[in-house]
Amino acid sequence: MMIYAIELLDLTQRRDFESFMLDEVFPAIDKGLSRSGRITGLVLLGGSNTDVNTKTYLWLVHGAIGAGTAGSQLDRIRAFGAQVSPMNEFREVGSWFAQKEGESQLRELLG
Repeated sequence: MMIYAIELLDLTQRRDFESFMLDEVFPAIDKGLSRSGRITGLVLLGGSNTDVNTKTYLWLVHGAIGAGTAGSQLDRIRAFGAQVSPMNEFREVGSWFAQKEGESQLRELLG
């Protein structure tokens, strides 16, 4: 997965930026098969600490090599007034979520 750090220059644009990403950028990305693979997921994480990082976002692009077709949207994001910095490509090594644990325990109980 490719991860981008995005920082808004103006905190007052936060809600508009989130709508822009979810309503315009995400749908505009081709999720079909390409030479770099297929985009299988897009996640936008917003900073949650009100004093430190509310202008900061992480954008996760799953599935393709590099950003795949999502890279074509970087200029649009910059034109919105955000700074975009590629962090690099990462792979998931492992994860744990309480919901998954609960689901497997429920299956065991129900047999």
